[in-house]
Amino acid sequence: MDSRPRWQYRFDNYKRAFILLREAIELKHNRETSVLEQEGIIQQRTALENMNSGYKQTRIGFTSWIRVG
Repeated sequence: MDSRPRWQYRFDNYKRAFILLREAIELKHNRETSVLEQEGIIQQRTALENMNSGYKQTRIGFTSWIRVG
């Protein structure tokens, strides 16, 4: 069993979600995206914001503001 603190797992998940969102935004800027892809970008951003609010509650305070569009 890994003995890392729980916040490190959460931070790793946050970084992966951020990378996915960044890639989706880059894709959106490179070509026209379908409605389904746009919905996925919105969902990913919402998930990331929810994760971020959880970090604020645990006093890690890692905040990133992302502008989609």
